[in-house]
Amino acid sequence: MGLGTHPHRDMEIFSYVLEGGLARKDSMGNGKQLEPGQIQFTSAGTGITHSEFNPSSREPLHFPQIRVQPRQRGLTPGYTEWHPQPEPAGVGKVLVISPDGRGFSLRVVHLAWLLACLRLPWLWHWPRIA
Repeated sequence: MGLGTHPHRDMEIFSYVLEGGLARKDSMGNGKQLEPGQIQFTSAGTGITHSEFNPSSREPLHFPQIRVQPRQRGLTPGYTEWHPQPEPAGVGKVLVISPDGRGFSLRVVHLAWLLACLRLPWLWHWPRIA
């Protein structure tokens, strides 16, 4: 199950895999299966199509996805994968996205900052795609 091929334009899409695997294919030729702790970021720009699905018939997929509109329209579409730097001892959060890429975060074309709170048990209660 999952989301069949669908279009996006002028949107920045961030997915953070918490559990299971997320298979993804897009019109830019990217195809990948992401594992827990991996993050994918797509800038839809002038337009893309993509699909996302759970490749497992037994293991649930659990991932939050955030979509924001960039400050500029008509950007060149792009895709990247990002892996957070290991958190310092005693720190339960990490900067994941920012407009300037500070602290090894992923740079986005939007005035947005996203912190992942890595030790909060409620994170595991997002809806799942089985």
